[in-house]
Amino acid sequence: MAALHAASLCARARVQVQHDHEPLPAGFTFENVPLPADNDAAASARFTLAGGQPDRNGAPLSALHDGAVPLSEDDPSHNFFFKPAATAGVSSSI
Repeated sequence: MAALHAASLCARARVQVQHDHEPLPAGFTFENVPLPADNDAAASARFTLAGGQPDRNGAPLSALHDGAVPLSEDDPSHNFFFKPAATAGVSSSI
């Protein structure tokens, strides 16, 4: 019984990636993707650059999990993004 309990503590959460696209001005409402939130699992996640350099015109990496949405279609100060033509990535741990 103890071995079963130990195994359940080590089980990994199932990750499901969802994506959707809705042209503005839909107001960030998507059919299959929930709105950003500041109280979900990502709010306490640690995001780390896995490569590349952030674009200096964008928001810091924390914008990926602050629960906020951009105020307009072109709002770089509320979006994290990489320098153009960068081979880059982000990793996260919850």
